[in-house]
Amino acid sequence: MFSMIVFLSCIFGALAYGVMAAISDFKGLRIPNIYSVIIFVLFVVCYLLLMALGAAMPFATIISHLLGFILVFVGSFALYAFKIWGGGDQKLVSAFSIWMGFSAIPVFLVYTSVFGGLLGLTAIILKKYKPIKTPLKGSWVDQVQSGVGKVPYGIAIMLGALASFVKIGYFSIDTFRIFL
Repeated sequence: MFSMIVFLSCIFGALAYGVMAAISDFKGLRIPNIYSVIIFVLFVVCYLLLMALGAAMPFATIISHLLGFILVFVGSFALYAFKIWGGGDQKLVSAFSIWMGFSAIPVFLVYTSVFGGLLGLTAIILKKYKPIKTPLKGSWVDQVQSGVGKVPYGIAIMLGALASFVKIGYFSIDTFRIFL
């Protein structure tokens, strides 16, 4: 039972910091590094504590998680290097990728891309129609309605991580059963 509390605390902690990163990105197109660091560290702590407790693992092998992380880190770094993504987006997607494991990386990237596409569509609508009359000064909405072509991709990354956590079974009854 204690191992389930550890697992859920770490999962919800990672999601909470993901929400804070998404909010920060929305408010000012900036994701503080500490959020990504905490999300990454929460996985390491969760994995090590579950191992130390001798609990059944809801995760893939550590090699799988590291390979997934490295793959996403390298790919997202390329997006950052070519100025397609910001540094905060690169770090956040990498931090969440450690939670996925190699086989779930495609699921995570597809969900993140779909949510990113929806954000891009929202940006086009905001830019064209300017429906928000008095947006918060400096916020993403304010910037987009002023002509800046940026998207707070931290929102898409957070939603992609949440959808992936559900899809790969972190919230399934079968996962909870392994702890009992």
